Order: sequence, then C-alpha cells, then structure tokens
Amino acid sequence: MIMFLKDLTKTEFAQWITQTDFTMYNSIITVLLLPNLLKPIPQLLTQQIRNFAKCINKWMLNALNGYPEEFVRMKTLAVSALSHMLRRYTSLNHLSTAACAVLKNQQQVIQMINDLNKVDFKNVMVDNFEFFSDLSLEQASWACECDMETIHQIENSFKAFLQEENPCERWALWCEQVLDRSLINQNNTAVKQFFFKWEFYRIFPLIFSFFSSFPSFRSHSNSSLVMRDLTLRSAQSFGSFHLIRLLFDEYIFYLVEQRIAKTSGITPLQLLSQV
Repeated sequence: MIMFLKDLTKTEFAQWITQTDFTMYNSIITVLLLPNLLKPIPQLLTQQIRNFAKCINKWMLNALNGYPEEFVRMKTLAVSALSHMLRRYTSLNHLSTAACAVLKNQQQVIQMINDLNKVDFKNVMVDNFEFFSDLSLEQASWACECDMETIHQIENSFKAFLQEENPCERWALWCEQVLDRSLINQNNTAVKQFFFKWEFYRIFPLIFSFFSSFPSFRSHSNSSLVMRDLTLRSAQSFGSFHLIRLLFDEYIFYLVEQRIAKTSGITPLQLLSQV
C-alpha cells in the first residue's frame, strides 16, 4: 500500500490528485455552502461553516497519519486553502449583511450623502500626492499610477449609487462596474494575465484612492484621507462609511481574485494556494 502511495506522488499522479482536490473543494464552496456570497445566510450556518474551516486541517492530518510525507503535503495543500477561503467568504458575507442593513435605512443613507457632499475631494486628492510636492497634480497622478479621470468618475458614481432607490440590490453590480472601468484599457493578450496578477496587489490605490490610503505609502497614513476628513468633521455617518469601505475592500479583492483565476485557467482555490 505504501509503495502504491509513493507511486501516486510521482509528477503526473500528484498533479491529477491535487487538481481534483482543488476542483472538488471549489465546488463545495460555490455550489453547496456559499453559492451567493452577498445573500444573507443564517447565523447558525455561518458558525457551522467557520467551525468546519477551523477543524478541517486537523481532521485531514489525523486521517493521513502514517502516510508518506509528500502524499500528506499534497492533500493538505488544498485543504488549507479551503479552510482559509471559507473563513474569508463567511466574513465577506457578514460584512455584506451588515452593510445592506445600512443601505436599506433611508435616514442613514441621506446622512451619508450629506456628509459626503461636505468633503472637498480636490483637496483630498492633492493631499494624497503631497509626497510629490515638486510635481504637478497630473504628474503625481502618473507617478502613483492613478488616473484622475477614473477617480472623478468613481467619486460621482458612488454619490449617484447612494441616491438610488435600492442601493443594496445594486451593490455587487456597482463594484463590478468600478472594476471594469479601472481595467478598461487592458486587452486580451498574455500581458493581461500578468496585469491581473499585478492588479491583485495594486488595484486598491487606483480604484479606492478617494476612500483609502495608498498601500505603497501606508507609512504616510494608516487611514484613508476621506475617512480622516469625515472624522475631523465628526460626521454622523462615519460608522456607515467605515463599514461600506470594509465591504468594498473585501468584495473588490474577491472580484479580482475571480478574474485572475479565470484568466489563469485555474480555480480561485488553487490561486489562493499559490499566493
């Protein structure tokens, strides 16, 4: 039996086993457990999924006790990715449920719009580029790889989004439109795959520069300049904006992750194991 398992760790068998595990676990997530990440799920089910994610690594190691080391490594690679993704996705679902409660509250949304209209976005963006005091705003924009027109478009679309009748129902679509607008100049070539992988780490400065601090310059500020402005104004809707920002970060990360996986021809779970 041990000799048979050693044969399974040879390249062709190992790749097949690993790929099969990733495919199966990815289907468990997308078909059985969390087919719609933004749709509310019962709290009890959320807790059960998180408990499962917490224990599955230990269960797999116990089940593989005595098996060849390489075979154990192959089997636990996918399980570890599954555990991590389940925790991330249940957290995203929780954020979505909480944010929708805010977006469905007309009084809170009106307060958010009023507070947002008091923010001077021009000064906020200038502050973001203060590292480049000897450059023009356009030059600083280029240095930070941020397109000013895109930033203005996203600012305006977010304000319009908040004023819609049922913003919660259009949240996912709005996020996808923001992402599409940011990636609009990319073509379907081999370079696109590299670009997506790069965007995986760089996307937030471009898309969320008017909400978030630049990750590349995180030492300058740990909080977004808009959030800082709202704090200084003692904005009543600060908590609502903070929640929306958390959801936006997580959901855009999820969308980019899905696109990288699709472009690379692998499952999101397998992509996660490579990061």
